[in-house]
Amino acid sequence: MSAARRTLRRLLRKPAVRRLAVEELARLGPEHAICDLDGSILCGDPALLARAGEGVPVRLDGALVGRVHGPRGEELAHTLAVLVSLDAETRAVAGESLARYRELTMLYGLSERIIGAPDVAAIAQVLGDEAMRQLR
Repeated sequence: MSAARRTLRRLLRKPAVRRLAVEELARLGPEHAICDLDGSILCGDPALLARAGEGVPVRLDGALVGRVHGPRGEELAHTLAVLVSLDAETRAVAGESLARYRELTMLYGLSERIIGAPDVAAIAQVLGDEAMRQLR
């Protein structure tokens, strides 16, 4: 399953988002549902799919991640698109933070090995070994 296919499903597993979606679907009425790209209902009226048509798309950076079916689904689709976008931004920031953490950890370990090297040749060996390790 691709990341785009999992995005809306993963977002609706979060209790606060699920609660918001359920409350909004209740407010809109019984003829509304949120579906993933395969047409599987993630939340809402299961009987709706047989007569729903295309539904309102939910997109992340132009890529379709799901649909909201029902006569007044535009508002909910927009809200879900914003939430999906915020979730993607949060994941991107977390990925960047993890990359920086790994980088700093590598530099810390390298500096410890350099400090422990007895001479210039040993420092060169440590740097060469680390360069080779990073290239793998």
